[in-house]
Amino acid sequence: MNHPSLKQLSLYPLTTHFQVKAIRLDTGEIKVMRDIVYFEYATKYIKYLKFLNTQGFNIYFFPMPLAAGGRVDFLLDDLSHEKIKKLSQDGLKPLYYLETSPLNFQTVLRFNTIISNKEEYLAVNRYLVEKYDADFGSVGTEHFFRIAGFSNRKEKYVKSGKYPFVKLFNSGNIIDKNLLPELPKLTPTAPRPGGRGENKTIKSSDCDKYVAAIYRNGDISDISRLDWKVMRMALQKGFIENEIAEAIRRHSPNLDSRKSGHIDDYIERTIRKAALSLNNFTIRR
Repeated sequence: MNHPSLKQLSLYPLTTHFQVKAIRLDTGEIKVMRDIVYFEYATKYIKYLKFLNTQGFNIYFFPMPLAAGGRVDFLLDDLSHEKIKKLSQDGLKPLYYLETSPLNFQTVLRFNTIISNKEEYLAVNRYLVEKYDADFGSVGTEHFFRIAGFSNRKEKYVKSGKYPFVKLFNSGNIIDKNLLPELPKLTPTAPRPGGRGENKTIKSSDCDKYVAAIYRNGDISDISRLDWKVMRMALQKGFIENEIAEAIRRHSPNLDSRKSGHIDDYIERTIRKAALSLNNFTIRR
């Protein structure tokens, strides 16, 4: 079997353990396969995942960190082809990149130095995301992403009754970490007026009104991105996590159908990623 995913997973050390997740967006059903190595994937799981894909499941995976706890790979999500070219022009040619939907890409950058310090890893991740205008939702150490050779089952991409397949473009390039500029050390975010670090009390109803106003005036062409923006702005305003989560549940368009079965998990993960984008911002519960 010459499935494109085999080539993608073979770019990781043979001892790498993967987690694979299959999600049906219309029902919210999730199937998770943990601690799979390449040989197990190739011999035991690929046929099953192909079957799930035909049944409406989107297929994602996550490579676990190296045994020593270090990381060398960075994911950048939601890039244009022009941004892929810009990365290469800047000396940051990807290990590989995926066309996950027509003219939309995810890319994996691999550096020649292991980064074992989580704060340093996140600082580099944020720098890359900001510089190349990638999706801030991809900042973090445990982000699932697409596998080549499976179809993207989001309804908005259906054309003539067919779903686009995720395509792999491989260079095998490894980047010299010295190409990155020296990044500033992470420092706690200073208290904002009327926000964290001050005694001013902000009512729950204020949070609800604030969140509702952003959704009313926001771009709903990409609701997940709008959710992240709302959470980020609400955190900056000084509202606490539980208030933000409740407001998101009330006002995020079609949340029940978009994230059926895993709404709480989606909100929690997105709030934490929004907080990470705010320079190690500490969220309040």
